[in-house]
Amino acid sequence: MLHQGGLDDLILNRLGLKGSPPDLRDWKAMVERVTSAPLGATIAVVGKYTHTRDAYKSIAEALIHAGVANGCRVDVRWVDAEQIEAHGAAAYLADIDGILVPGAFGERGSEGKIAAVRYAREQRVPYFGICLGMQCAVIEFARHVCGLTAANSFATTKPSRGL
Repeated sequence: MLHQGGLDDLILNRLGLKGSPPDLRDWKAMVERVTSAPLGATIAVVGKYTHTRDAYKSIAEALIHAGVANGCRVDVRWVDAEQIEAHGAAAYLADIDGILVPGAFGERGSEGKIAAVRYAREQRVPYFGICLGMQCAVIEFARHVCGLTAANSFATTKPSRGL
């Protein structure tokens, strides 16, 4: 016998339970807000695992859900930090509305992340750093504003000037 209802009906029938039709008004209203949002923002996620988007899945979903909550369509732009190292931040960040640098481990891509932070500071683009992303913001400020050119959180030797 072919079941004509949805999955919820199938489960209720299998368990011998009775149910009522779902109230999807809130869900439909949310979908309408998402699909017809008048405002849009492009957020660059600068990392070293951008080719494996599942590595940053929770960040992408959080950005999209924040947009839904605020009536704003959010487009996530994936930017490889090593490409910024090679070609400069402006080539990848010139037309974005915000920059997010997520956490990561190791030195690879760190100079590209720091360049993205500098771009955000100098161009007055909103910036959000998570874990290593916030360390990059501190390193960038120490290097380019405070003049502590050796500032680094990856140093394997004794830090200079109290860093």
